[in-house]
Amino acid sequence: FGVQGEPDGFLARFADVLAHRALEQVPNLVYRRGRTFHANPRVFYPPFGGPEYTDEVVDELIRFYGERALLEGTMAAVPVEIARGCPFHCYFCNEPVVKGHHVRYRNWSAVEEDVATLASHGIRNLWFVCSEINIHPRRVRTIARRMRALNAGRDENTRVRWRSYSIPRMAPADLRAMLSAGFQPGWNDFPSFDDTNLARCRVPFRARSALDYYRRYLDWADGQRDPPADRQTFSLFLGNAFATARTISTTLRRVDALGLQARH
Repeated sequence: FGVQGEPDGFLARFADVLAHRALEQVPNLVYRRGRTFHANPRVFYPPFGGPEYTDEVVDELIRFYGERALLEGTMAAVPVEIARGCPFHCYFCNEPVVKGHHVRYRNWSAVEEDVATLASHGIRNLWFVCSEINIHPRRVRTIARRMRALNAGRDENTRVRWRSYSIPRMAPADLRAMLSAGFQPGWNDFPSFDDTNLARCRVPFRARSALDYYRRYLDWADGQRDPPADRQTFSLFLGNAFATARTISTTLRRVDALGLQARH
């Protein structure tokens, strides 16, 4: 037996699977009859609606990874799922195939419960799992508002810091709101800063928006008393499938013209 995608339907029909009963009705199941494999139609499930972290689960995490990694911040982040699915078609990404093209958001009360449980154990570096956090700008503003409320009254030593992948395009006010609420951007590699190349890569941004967004983040990071640990990291996917000598030279010229090399 195998499962393609989420195992929710498989687990719900586990007894039937063990009994080899009505296998064709089990969502996402791959099974063999004789020498032939059968793959049932894909079903995409939303994120779990309740809290995923309990005191018991967190204690197990700490035993496995060690207190130093989780509580002193040497481990980058602990994941908390907030959404599944992506409407874009970036050539290098399989997330829409794995999780569907429709974005399904998790109940935010469940997210807050997970965050509160982790924070109560001293785990305050989190990774919000989703395709990109700013697919829907209105949702970005809601998340920023809720995380600002959650961090209210916490000092720098107890503040929850949260990371996520983000499309390098965002209204300046939205980026400032997220950063003030404890957000620390996570970056997919920039394929290039050449618009023709970006279009062929089918990414949902162009060079100007990416550079403006990144420079705004750098300006903010440079002004922090405790700059983010990855402030010095700048990653370009110059070897993407549609790269040419021209797209690489265009990218490097723009990096140089904007002084990005000197800031890394």
